[in-house]
Amino acid sequence: MHKTIILAFLLITICLLGMSVKRVDITNEKSNSELWKEDIDYYKSTLKDKHINLYHSINNVVFNQKIEDLTNKLSSLNKHEIMVEMMGITRSIGDGHTQFSAMGGPHEHYPFSLEWVDGKIRVMAASTKFKNLLGNELIAIDGVPLDEVLDKINPVIQGVENKYSLRSGYRWHLNVSELLYGLHITSALGHATFTFFDENKSRININANAISMNEFMSDVIHRLSLDRGIFSHPDIKKTDGLWLSVNRPLRTAYLHFSNYPSRSEMQSFAEDVEDYLNKNNIQNLIIDLRENGGGDFFLGLLLANHLILVDGLNWNNGIYVLIGGHTYSAGMSNAAQYRSILNATLVGEPTGANPIGYQDADGFTLPNSKRYVQYSKRMYRFQNNSTNGVIPDHHIINDWESYATGKDKQLAYITSLIRKARDNDVQ
Repeated sequence: MHKTIILAFLLITICLLGMSVKRVDITNEKSNSELWKEDIDYYKSTLKDKHINLYHSINNVVFNQKIEDLTNKLSSLNKHEIMVEMMGITRSIGDGHTQFSAMGGPHEHYPFSLEWVDGKIRVMAASTKFKNLLGNELIAIDGVPLDEVLDKINPVIQGVENKYSLRSGYRWHLNVSELLYGLHITSALGHATFTFFDENKSRININANAISMNEFMSDVIHRLSLDRGIFSHPDIKKTDGLWLSVNRPLRTAYLHFSNYPSRSEMQSFAEDVEDYLNKNNIQNLIIDLRENGGGDFFLGLLLANHLILVDGLNWNNGIYVLIGGHTYSAGMSNAAQYRSILNATLVGEPTGANPIGYQDADGFTLPNSKRYVQYSKRMYRFQNNSTNGVIPDHHIINDWESYATGKDKQLAYITSLIRKARDNDVQ
């Protein structure tokens, strides 16, 4: 009996403690709206404190009103809709390095890359399962026509400084599940129906499930690429994004430069390139920055410091730089600098980043949602006049035919100039 009373007392005590703990949890629990309001307040105050010039393109009254409008409707929005709203507000700040990216938190991608090519949105990379879609033209997502999709997504694409970076931005926005769902383009999270025109202009519907970023990077391995022809074999390779190929009969070197290594790696690579160009009596140099989305432009200057020592190069008209819409941030900076300090001729399309503007990004994490926010710290002027992108000296487009056939028209244009100059010298 005594044991039974003790046991009953203990059970009652545990229950009361549980009820007490539960009441404390309820009392201290904050609503989703309150948590997001804290994040938005932190976002606003931190940007004001950290950004070099937050109101360079948007009036502070307008910015504050956008923040207030979002705060007032938080209770009616889900987290994906809030993300979209924050992306729109951040985009309105007006510089490409200030971003609230859809990839700044948990996210998934559909297993193909949808990219702007020659006025169409096409599948340019895909996983093995969807390899047969390569080259197909996107016409709708979950029944929403492409024009309407772009009308919805264009105002929230991050990293935009001109129409060229807007177009290049489709690659990392049109396949993000959370973004498409938050924009009410798709009706379900993580699953969508994509409608394409195939090569015969027949409509096909493809059901796809979103995959993690890690899976995307490992699985999406099939890409429509351009044939580099005589420069297909690296003679010096530091990384997949930094290597040199030489064609001795043409006395020309092609330097693929799509990302930035460490300083020590760049120092080693630059020394090797300088030595190799000298020993092989190279006269012409083509630097490909078309896929260079940025990094530390001082490393690009370190490379230039060694290139300038190669006396055998044709410093009058033998240095070329390939640029395009994906040439961004430090990639754009180096393109403008190479035009000046290497007397380079720029070929391709205008860069996605503007030569006068804010960049050199840093960032912070929101306290509750843990989403990452990026902001600009510096203002740079890489040319005297303001233009939408660094404008090439020779505007050459790699159109859809280029990708369909694999012919790199921009690179071929440069080699034709080099051959013409060589033939003229012989005569």
